[in-house]
Amino acid sequence: MTNSGFRFYVRYTKHLTIKSRESTVFSADMFGIRNMNAIAEAGLVIRAARRAKGMTQAELARKLKMGRSSISLIENGLIEEIGVRKYALLCEVLGLSIKVVPHLPPPTLEELVTAKLAAQRTAREQADATVFAAAQSNARA
Repeated sequence: MTNSGFRFYVRYTKHLTIKSRESTVFSADMFGIRNMNAIAEAGLVIRAARRAKGMTQAELARKLKMGRSSISLIENGLIEEIGVRKYALLCEVLGLSIKVVPHLPPPTLEELVTAKLAAQRTAREQADATVFAAAQSNARA
């Protein structure tokens, strides 16, 4: 752990992921961004975090020694190049973090079907338990 409170994890990969405490925010290949939707998604989370802190783009830009237009480009997913250190500082100021993790292949169709069936089975079991509990409650009344 660094003094700034960021945790950097590297495991046999060149993949970068920015995570908030709740979810993955941004993913990009360190040798070239392949998914522009990830950049746009990261921008939306950064905008939301900035607004949650009650900061304007200009205030954030001053803290980071950047131009307000650069913050706007980041938030709109239009930034062409930004260094990892600058992104780390941006995340630190906004309470986000960066994590480097292995880039996993997409799930197979079989894995997706298995996961969906398991979720449906769990939902049915929960519904059955709710109905059973309601029936018992009604029987007592």
